[in-house]
Amino acid sequence: MINSNFTALEYRKKLHSWQKSIQLFCVTALILILQGCAVLNPTMPIQIPIDLSKAGSVAEAEFWIPTDDRVVLGLSFFVNTKQGDSQRLSGIVGGFGRKGIIIPLKVKLLKQNSEQDLVSLEKLYLNDGLRGVGVGSKSIDRTVDRINIKSGAYRLKVETVESFTQLVDTLVLFEIYYSRAPK
Repeated sequence: MINSNFTALEYRKKLHSWQKSIQLFCVTALILILQGCAVLNPTMPIQIPIDLSKAGSVAEAEFWIPTDDRVVLGLSFFVNTKQGDSQRLSGIVGGFGRKGIIIPLKVKLLKQNSEQDLVSLEKLYLNDGLRGVGVGSKSIDRTVDRINIKSGAYRLKVETVESFTQLVDTLVLFEIYYSRAPK
């Protein structure tokens, strides 16, 4: 049975309301999809944890470089809250006038291409280059390398060569960040 109280004008209003709801849903979905794409293509700085306590540990990341630039590859060793950890860590990795251990790392950087990924960098680093540490600092930082990089999408793979069991309780990040000359 048809409801005679439901006029054509009311029908059009209901239809218009549904169309607005569908449009709002589509716009919201598009925004969420675009935000998801931004998460999949992060930009600088890139920080990925790596377990130096085990040989063969691998850390990987994908990222985007919007313009040709110069970047720094580095390691950050974070000081634990335990009493004396700063001295323990600086004795291992260097700092406060101490030379640290050499930490070999295999680094592979691939520039992603629609046809085939191209190797931009593939190198074994024997890292002992201290970048900085300060009194009361939360981390001890090492520079691994400084490289020129072209714009585009990249895939990074870092692999440990030796195990450093003395770093089992230490958070270590492999980092990539811009190195810009002062203006």
